[in-house]
Amino acid sequence: MFDINPGMMSGGSANVGELVQMNDLLRKAGAGYQTPAGTAGGDSGNYAPLIPQSIEQMVALADFTMDDIVVWKDFVKVFVGNTLHEWATVEEHGDNLDPWISEGGGGVESVSSYARDFIRIKYLAEKRVVTDVATQVGLLGGYVNRNALNEATNRGTMSLFKKLEFNLFHGRENLTPLAFDGLWEIIRTKAPTNHTDLDGKAAQIKVVQDAIGRLISSPLFGNPDCLYCTPTQYSEMMKQIEDKGRFPMVAATSSEITYGMQQLRIAVPGRTGYVTIKSAPFLAFNEITGAFPLNAVGGTASVAVPVTPLVGDANYAAIAVAPNAASNFVAADAATYTYQIVPMGDAGQGASAAYALSIAVGAGDQVTFTIGDPPGTVAGQNRYYKIYRNMGTGAAGPFYLIDQVAIGAAPGGTAIVDNNLSKPNTSKMILTRQGDPDYMLFVRLLDLIRRPVSDQGTTTRPFLIMLFGSPIVKLPRKCWTFDNCGVNLAVGI
Repeated sequence: MFDINPGMMSGGSANVGELVQMNDLLRKAGAGYQTPAGTAGGDSGNYAPLIPQSIEQMVALADFTMDDIVVWKDFVKVFVGNTLHEWATVEEHGDNLDPWISEGGGGVESVSSYARDFIRIKYLAEKRVVTDVATQVGLLGGYVNRNALNEATNRGTMSLFKKLEFNLFHGRENLTPLAFDGLWEIIRTKAPTNHTDLDGKAAQIKVVQDAIGRLISSPLFGNPDCLYCTPTQYSEMMKQIEDKGRFPMVAATSSEITYGMQQLRIAVPGRTGYVTIKSAPFLAFNEITGAFPLNAVGGTASVAVPVTPLVGDANYAAIAVAPNAASNFVAADAATYTYQIVPMGDAGQGASAAYALSIAVGAGDQVTFTIGDPPGTVAGQNRYYKIYRNMGTGAAGPFYLIDQVAIGAAPGGTAIVDNNLSKPNTSKMILTRQGDPDYMLFVRLLDLIRRPVSDQGTTTRPFLIMLFGSPIVKLPRKCWTFDNCGVNLAVGI
């Protein structure tokens, strides 16, 4: 409770100074107005009574924390002075020739092999807006940032890092020229054979060991020390150790009992080193969404929100199912599927569209269809499509992301081919070396900055939180990727 000195007021009235003191006491006590003071008479008038209300002094954080940002922290950051950065990589120390010479001989000249590569700096930004009024009043909560501009900056920075972390894994420049390629795209493109497709099976630790052995062997001579995986895969490998291990899984003291392991590591064969398994939540790609259709989000004064694509239009190829040797649909996948298409562009996400409500797919089948941009689509409006498929439940959800496809040029439209190469309830893993600039680094042009933008004559304060940079994987041939990693749901209690 709080006390107001009776001497503050006299004759049933109070001057401005006394009201300021009273309001200050009310604020300190955590009280406030239940409803804002209005201009009408009665309880909503300018002199409406103060009604104490309970104000939570802390805000619960329902979203992620910085502990979930993993790979960004492992990148070595290097500042560069240009928007185009170039580097050289040693491919071979010398030609693979016999070293023998005869007495007095001069030998054969051996030449080292180098490769040159480059990357463009890309620009990331998160736009936030606060009103002038919001910057002048305090925010609620004792541990919450009381300054609206700072609070918006904090939330915007977290949101930007979420997008950065996801794209450090999954970014694709072939979807939009504004993006950079992430670790997955770089390694899969430049080292396509360094890959294991588990086809929905659980990721066995022995499979990871096999990949480690291949990387450290000739001719790769790699030195991996980190396996990035999703929390689901981390839990899967913990279960394997629990089921197959012959050691205690419980640590007990006089006051507490701890079950499980804080850190998993895999020994590197024949070397004094370990591969640390790291849980990276934003490595998860097969995002699942419940209800469709999705509404459009975004839009700017210069670039409109992406336009809903044409589906089932007579000008484009209808959906079809036919046998194909490349299909990864097996007997267990035979079901009736529904597809949803979500357009993505420079100014956000467009409204989704359903292609078909009932497509029967059997083992060995391939699904194909074509979608197109509506008339009047302009550059930057529709860049690519997210393709979702449901779990084989007809028209019902949930849906999961199976692919992202850059738009095709009209009138041919954008061809979609589904061979079930991205299986539901699976995830990816990446084996690489962390914190080593010879393996991977992040080149950046400027520090993370907050930059004001034009208010366009309004009483608001719009601003951008900006980051300029791109990731580099110098030695993709010394890395390994795992796809369609499932979990063993049959483990007993």
